[in-house]
Amino acid sequence: MTEDASVQAASRAIAQHVAEHEAPPRPLHHPRLGHGVDLAPENDEHGPVDQQADD
Repeated sequence: MTEDASVQAASRAIAQHVAEHEAPPRPLHHPRLGHGVDLAPENDEHGPVDQQADD
């Protein structure tokens, strides 16, 4: 086996290993909150999150 073939075989083995251990795809919606829900809105009825601290 030439060095190039060895490198290619190693690259394929690494790619296969990574593919087998990748995290599963994330759901497109929260099961209870529904599709497209912003879990951390920047502006809500109380204003921006960073301005909610009491001074």
